[in-house]
Amino acid sequence: LSVFDVHVQRTPADGEVVHSALTSGRKEAAFKEGLDRINERHLTVIRRPGGDLIGVRQIVGLLARRIVCYLQVGQQVTRGQHLGLIKFGSRVDLLVPASYQVEVAKGQRMRNGETVMARRAKESKGDPP
Repeated sequence: LSVFDVHVQRTPADGEVVHSALTSGRKEAAFKEGLDRINERHLTVIRRPGGDLIGVRQIVGLLARRIVCYLQVGQQVTRGQHLGLIKFGSRVDLLVPASYQVEVAKGQRMRNGETVMARRAKESKGDPP
């Protein structure tokens, strides 16, 4: 995320929040490889109705030093619902099962709450992600 991007994250799928945890760490430039395991981060995991687990990892950076997550374990969520924000931008990773088909390309601009980034391999383009 740059300072010009939307800094609000939305839930990628319907389901139940089964994990929500902040891990302290460094505050380095988040675009560097490997910093998803070193920088401060918050991981939210949602279990979809079919049982698949989807993760959203919010990662702080050099300037973005504050993560906010609105969700709690046990909460039911719907796709597109506000998940949280990273103040002043940084990095957000979407973690999906290996069986999912990625629908976006590296460097592609996405629209918050609209762009489908991945879907189950067996779903057609008309099915919800």
